Amino acid sequence: MVMFLSFQNTLIAQRTKSSQSAGEQRKAEKGLKDNERFFYYINFSVSNVSVEEERAICRKAILYDMFAKFLYMKFKFKNSYENIRKTQELLILLYRMVLHREIDEGKKLLDTVSPGPILKNDYISKHYCNLGYTNNEQARMYMIMADSYRTTLYSMRLYKYIQALKKAKQAKRYALLAYVAFNHKGSNGRLENKPNVGNEPYIYSYMKTKIESVNDENEKNYMLKVLADSYYRLINNYSFYDDVWSNGSLQELPEYADYQKEEE
Repeated sequence: MVMFLSFQNTLIAQRTKSSQSAGEQRKAEKGLKDNERFFYYINFSVSNVSVEEERAICRKAILYDMFAKFLYMKFKFKNSYENIRKTQELLILLYRMVLHREIDEGKKLLDTVSPGPILKNDYISKHYCNLGYTNNEQARMYMIMADSYRTTLYSMRLYKYIQALKKAKQAKRYALLAYVAFNHKGSNGRLENKPNVGNEPYIYSYMKTKIESVNDENEKNYMLKVLADSYYRLINNYSFYDDVWSNGSLQELPEYADYQKEEE
């Protein structure tokens, strides 16, 4: 009877341990999938505009994500999740830095574009400016909302930061639409081939064609870069995320050195 009870207790302990491991695996798996989405959206901003501090933080976050994937493949789910959290902590810092920059840049662009339409009372371009300012302010509000979440809710905060980033880029799109609408009219004073803003591939191609006809090279190049970035396109096909994955090393992380010592 004593042996039976002892055996039964062992089975319960094994099932508890197995259940705990399965729970850790699910948490790690979800965290890794979430991180893929977080990196996807931030990568365009970091890749298309070279800001040293942003790239340094992003690089470290990518390395921790790589380490988390490595540990997951080694069935070390608890340790993997710990590094997922380190990745997300860095991503929160990165998103906030990028959002402040994106929102400020969008506001400056709108302030540059809007005087002409307002002074000339151009209805269509004024409408696009209003939409741009609205989206830019919504981006700021979403960022403040994410900042207000409990600090430990990393994933929830990052998903709200993604919404903010989308709004910030949308604001820039409307600024460019206002610019094109104001500067490219036919002889009848109406916008040539007025685009359907719901058709993204067409509207991108339409604006790219119009901006490429701008005579001022600096203005044209700046507008084209803003256009590409606002539509989640990589400038010159350069991806900072892919670059770090190809050339980065886990040896850069002190935690990896500690892991190697433990494995020896």
